[in-house]
Amino acid sequence: MKSLKTLLKSRRKAIAFVDYEYWYYSYKNLWHMTPDMEAWRKSLSEEYQIEDIFVFGDFSSPALSKELEKIRCVPNSIIETESFCAGNKKDMTVFVMLDYIYQAANDKNIHTYILVTGDGHFQPVVKYLVQKKRKQVVVYGVQNSFSRQLQMSATLAVSMPANEEKMAAYYRMIIEDLNYVADKPAIIATFWSTIEMVARKNSVPSEEIHDAMLKMMEEGYIRQKERFLSFNRKVRVVCVDWEKAIADSLWEI
Repeated sequence: MKSLKTLLKSRRKAIAFVDYEYWYYSYKNLWHMTPDMEAWRKSLSEEYQIEDIFVFGDFSSPALSKELEKIRCVPNSIIETESFCAGNKKDMTVFVMLDYIYQAANDKNIHTYILVTGDGHFQPVVKYLVQKKRKQVVVYGVQNSFSRQLQMSATLAVSMPANEEKMAAYYRMIIEDLNYVADKPAIIATFWSTIEMVARKNSVPSEEIHDAMLKMMEEGYIRQKERFLSFNRKVRVVCVDWEKAIADSLWEI
Protein backbone atom coordinates (compact mmCIF):
# COMPACT_ATOMS: atom_id res chain seq x y z
CA MET A 1 0.00 0.00 0.00
CA LYS A 2 1.29 3.44 -0.94
CA SER A 3 2.06 5.85 1.89
CA LEU A 4 0.20 9.17 2.15
CA LYS A 5 3.42 10.98 1.23
CA THR A 6 3.78 8.91 -1.96
CA LEU A 7 0.15 9.47 -2.88
CA LEU A 8 0.48 13.22 -2.43
CA LYS A 9 3.57 13.29 -4.65
CA SER A 10 1.78 11.34 -7.37
CA ARG A 11 -1.09 13.82 -7.55
CA ARG A 12 -0.75 17.03 -9.52
CA LYS A 13 -0.59 20.25 -7.54
CA ALA A 14 -3.58 22.45 -8.22
CA ILE A 15 -5.03 25.77 -7.21
CA ALA A 16 -8.69 26.70 -7.53
CA PHE A 17 -10.56 29.96 -8.09
CA VAL A 18 -14.30 29.98 -7.43
CA ASP A 19 -16.74 32.68 -8.52
CA TYR A 20 -19.21 31.83 -5.79
CA GLU A 21 -21.70 34.48 -6.88
CA TYR A 22 -21.94 32.84 -10.30
CA TRP A 23 -22.16 29.33 -8.84
CA TYR A 24 -24.74 30.24 -6.20
CA TYR A 25 -27.11 32.27 -8.37
CA SER A 26 -26.86 29.91 -11.37
CA TYR A 27 -27.70 26.93 -9.16
CA LYS A 28 -30.49 28.79 -7.40
CA ASN A 29 -32.13 30.23 -10.52
CA LEU A 30 -31.65 27.30 -12.89
CA TRP A 31 -31.63 24.23 -10.64
CA HIS A 32 -33.35 25.23 -7.37
CA MET A 33 -30.31 24.13 -5.38
CA THR A 34 -27.20 25.52 -3.69
CA PRO A 35 -23.52 24.62 -4.17
CA ASP A 36 -21.97 21.87 -2.07
CA MET A 37 -18.42 23.12 -1.58
CA GLU A 38 -17.46 20.24 0.71
CA ALA A 39 -18.44 17.53 -1.78
CA TRP A 40 -16.80 19.46 -4.64
CA ARG A 41 -13.49 19.82 -2.80
CA LYS A 42 -13.57 16.17 -1.77
CA SER A 43 -13.91 15.09 -5.41
CA LEU A 44 -11.02 17.37 -6.41
CA SER A 45 -8.79 16.00 -3.65
CA GLU A 46 -9.11 12.50 -5.07
CA GLU A 47 -7.23 13.63 -8.18
CA TYR A 48 -5.25 16.73 -7.20
CA GLN A 49 -3.12 17.99 -4.38
CA ILE A 50 -5.04 21.19 -3.68
CA GLU A 51 -2.73 23.98 -2.58
CA ASP A 52 -5.52 26.53 -2.02
CA ILE A 53 -9.06 27.39 -3.00
CA PHE A 54 -9.86 31.08 -3.45
CA VAL A 55 -13.57 31.79 -3.10
CA PHE A 56 -14.76 35.14 -4.46
CA GLY A 57 -18.02 36.97 -3.86
CA ASP A 58 -19.80 39.99 -2.47
CA PHE A 59 -20.82 38.34 0.77
CA SER A 60 -22.42 41.54 2.05
CA SER A 61 -25.58 40.52 0.17
CA PRO A 62 -28.13 38.75 2.42
CA ALA A 63 -28.33 35.63 0.22
CA LEU A 64 -24.57 35.05 0.00
CA SER A 65 -23.90 35.96 3.63
CA LYS A 66 -25.96 32.92 4.65
CA GLU A 67 -23.58 30.75 2.62
CA LEU A 68 -20.48 31.82 4.55
CA GLU A 69 -20.86 29.28 7.35
CA LYS A 70 -21.07 26.45 4.81
CA ILE A 71 -18.09 27.79 2.84
CA ARG A 72 -15.93 28.14 5.95
CA CYS A 73 -16.33 24.42 6.65
CA VAL A 74 -14.03 23.83 3.67
CA PRO A 75 -10.35 24.93 3.85
CA ASN A 76 -10.11 27.93 1.56
CA SER A 77 -9.32 31.62 1.25
CA ILE A 78 -12.44 33.77 1.09
CA ILE A 79 -12.02 36.98 -0.93
CA GLU A 80 -14.73 39.52 -0.11
CA THR A 81 -15.05 41.52 -3.35
CA GLU A 82 -17.35 44.14 -1.85
CA SER A 83 -14.34 45.61 -0.05
CA PHE A 84 -12.60 46.25 -3.40
CA CYS A 85 -15.42 48.42 -4.69
CA ALA A 86 -15.89 52.09 -3.86
CA GLY A 87 -18.62 52.67 -6.41
CA ASN A 88 -20.13 50.51 -9.10
CA LYS A 89 -20.23 46.84 -8.08
CA LYS A 90 -20.94 45.52 -11.58
CA ASP A 91 -18.59 42.64 -12.44
CA MET A 92 -16.32 43.46 -9.48
CA THR A 93 -16.08 39.79 -8.48
CA VAL A 94 -14.95 38.92 -12.01
CA PHE A 95 -12.30 41.65 -12.06
CA VAL A 96 -10.87 40.71 -8.65
CA MET A 97 -10.83 37.01 -9.51
CA LEU A 98 -9.04 37.68 -12.80
CA ASP A 99 -6.38 39.68 -10.97
CA TYR A 100 -5.75 36.80 -8.54
CA ILE A 101 -5.48 34.29 -11.37
CA TYR A 102 -2.95 36.36 -13.32
CA GLN A 103 -0.89 36.86 -10.16
CA ALA A 104 -0.78 33.10 -9.62
CA ALA A 105 0.04 32.29 -13.25
CA ASN A 106 3.81 32.30 -12.69
CA ASP A 107 3.80 29.73 -9.89
CA LYS A 108 6.03 26.96 -11.28
CA ASN A 109 4.86 24.51 -8.63
CA ILE A 110 1.25 24.57 -9.81
CA HIS A 111 0.38 22.15 -12.59
CA THR A 112 -3.39 22.63 -12.79
CA TYR A 113 -5.58 25.70 -12.45
CA ILE A 114 -9.21 24.99 -11.58
CA LEU A 115 -11.89 27.62 -12.17
CA VAL A 116 -15.56 27.68 -11.27
CA THR A 117 -17.22 30.13 -13.63
CA GLY A 118 -19.22 30.16 -16.82
CA ASP A 119 -18.40 33.76 -17.70
CA GLY A 120 -16.85 34.32 -21.13
CA HIS A 121 -14.70 37.12 -19.67
CA PHE A 122 -12.39 34.37 -18.37
CA GLN A 123 -11.59 33.04 -21.83
CA PRO A 124 -8.46 35.24 -22.29
CA VAL A 125 -6.89 34.19 -18.97
CA VAL A 126 -7.66 30.53 -19.67
CA LYS A 127 -6.05 30.77 -23.11
CA TYR A 128 -3.06 32.55 -21.53
CA LEU A 129 -2.58 29.79 -18.94
CA VAL A 130 -2.96 27.00 -21.49
CA GLN A 131 -1.04 28.45 -24.44
CA LYS A 132 1.58 30.71 -22.83
CA LYS A 133 2.14 29.09 -19.46
CA ARG A 134 1.56 25.48 -20.58
CA LYS A 135 -0.76 24.85 -17.65
CA GLN A 136 -3.68 22.47 -17.42
CA VAL A 137 -6.92 24.42 -16.88
CA VAL A 138 -10.11 22.76 -15.71
CA VAL A 139 -13.23 24.91 -15.81
CA TYR A 140 -16.41 23.99 -13.98
CA GLY A 141 -19.52 25.74 -15.27
CA VAL A 142 -23.24 25.46 -14.62
CA GLN A 143 -25.29 23.86 -17.38
CA ASN A 144 -27.31 26.43 -19.37
CA SER A 145 -25.02 29.19 -18.04
CA PHE A 146 -21.63 28.15 -19.41
CA SER A 147 -19.88 30.12 -22.18
CA ARG A 148 -19.16 27.88 -25.15
CA GLN A 149 -16.00 29.86 -25.97
CA LEU A 150 -14.77 29.41 -22.41
CA GLN A 151 -15.32 25.66 -22.61
CA MET A 152 -13.37 25.42 -25.85
CA SER A 153 -10.42 27.33 -24.37
CA ALA A 154 -9.99 25.06 -21.36
CA THR A 155 -8.04 21.81 -21.14
CA LEU A 156 -11.16 20.26 -19.65
CA ALA A 157 -14.65 21.67 -19.23
CA VAL A 158 -16.93 20.10 -16.62
CA SER A 159 -20.66 20.81 -16.66
CA MET A 160 -22.47 21.08 -13.33
CA PRO A 161 -24.58 19.83 -11.67
CA ALA A 162 -23.58 16.17 -11.91
CA ASN A 163 -26.24 13.61 -12.83
CA GLU A 164 -27.00 12.78 -9.20
CA GLU A 165 -27.35 16.47 -8.37
CA LYS A 166 -29.58 17.03 -11.40
CA MET A 167 -31.93 14.24 -10.36
CA ALA A 168 -32.22 15.77 -6.87
CA ALA A 169 -32.96 19.13 -8.50
CA TYR A 170 -35.66 17.56 -10.67
CA TYR A 171 -37.24 16.06 -7.55
CA ARG A 172 -37.44 19.52 -5.99
CA MET A 173 -38.88 21.06 -9.17
CA ILE A 174 -41.61 18.43 -9.31
CA ILE A 175 -42.47 18.77 -5.62
CA GLU A 176 -42.56 22.57 -5.87
CA ASP A 177 -45.02 22.34 -8.74
CA LEU A 178 -47.24 19.83 -6.95
CA ASN A 179 -47.17 21.98 -3.82
CA TYR A 180 -48.31 24.96 -5.89
CA VAL A 181 -51.33 23.10 -7.30
CA ALA A 182 -52.20 21.28 -4.08
CA ASP A 183 -54.72 23.93 -2.95
CA LYS A 184 -55.93 24.84 -6.45
CA PRO A 185 -58.77 22.45 -7.36
CA ALA A 186 -59.17 24.06 -10.76
CA ILE A 187 -55.76 22.67 -11.78
CA ILE A 188 -55.77 18.96 -12.61
CA ALA A 189 -52.23 17.65 -12.06
CA THR A 190 -51.97 14.48 -14.10
CA PHE A 191 -48.74 12.59 -14.70
CA TRP A 192 -48.24 14.05 -18.18
CA SER A 193 -49.46 17.58 -17.44
CA THR A 194 -47.04 17.79 -14.51
CA ILE A 195 -44.15 16.71 -16.71
CA GLU A 196 -45.07 19.31 -19.32
CA MET A 197 -45.48 22.10 -16.78
CA VAL A 198 -42.25 21.39 -14.85
CA ALA A 199 -40.20 21.02 -18.04
CA ARG A 200 -41.53 24.24 -19.54
CA LYS A 201 -41.29 26.29 -16.34
CA ASN A 202 -37.69 25.25 -15.65
CA SER A 203 -36.46 24.95 -19.25
CA VAL A 204 -35.33 21.34 -18.86
CA PRO A 205 -35.94 18.39 -21.20
CA SER A 206 -39.33 16.75 -20.66
CA GLU A 207 -37.69 13.32 -21.04
CA GLU A 208 -35.57 13.95 -17.93
CA ILE A 209 -38.58 15.10 -15.91
CA HIS A 210 -40.44 12.01 -17.10
CA ASP A 211 -37.64 9.76 -15.81
CA ALA A 212 -37.52 11.66 -12.51
CA MET A 213 -41.29 11.29 -12.07
CA LEU A 214 -41.07 7.53 -12.60
CA LYS A 215 -38.18 7.27 -10.14
CA MET A 216 -40.10 9.31 -7.54
CA MET A 217 -43.07 6.99 -7.92
CA GLU A 218 -40.84 3.94 -7.46
CA GLU A 219 -39.35 5.47 -4.31
CA GLY A 220 -42.76 6.41 -2.92
CA TYR A 221 -42.45 10.20 -2.98
CA ILE A 222 -45.41 10.64 -5.31
CA ARG A 223 -48.35 8.45 -6.21
CA GLN A 224 -51.38 8.50 -8.45
CA LYS A 225 -54.95 8.52 -7.24
CA GLU A 226 -58.35 8.87 -8.86
CA ARG A 227 -60.06 12.22 -8.72
CA PHE A 228 -63.75 12.45 -9.54
CA LEU A 229 -64.89 15.29 -11.77
CA SER A 230 -68.36 16.37 -12.83
CA PHE A 231 -70.71 14.14 -14.84
CA ASN A 232 -69.25 10.98 -13.27
CA ARG A 233 -65.91 11.57 -14.95
CA LYS A 234 -62.72 10.65 -13.19
CA VAL A 235 -59.03 11.20 -13.84
CA ARG A 236 -55.78 9.95 -12.34
CA VAL A 237 -53.84 12.76 -10.66
CA VAL A 238 -50.47 12.77 -8.93
CA CYS A 239 -49.89 13.80 -5.33
CA VAL A 240 -46.98 13.94 -2.91
CA ASP A 241 -46.35 11.85 0.20
CA TRP A 242 -45.45 14.97 2.18
CA GLU A 243 -44.31 13.11 5.30
CA LYS A 244 -41.79 11.10 3.32
CA ALA A 245 -40.64 14.15 1.31
CA ILE A 246 -40.07 16.15 4.50
CA ALA A 247 -38.37 13.26 6.30
CA ASP A 248 -35.90 12.87 3.40
CA SER A 249 -35.24 16.63 3.19
CA LEU A 250 -36.88 17.07 -0.18
CA TRP A 251 -39.29 19.61 1.27
CA GLU A 252 -39.34 22.00 4.18
CA ILE A 253 -42.44 23.16 6.02
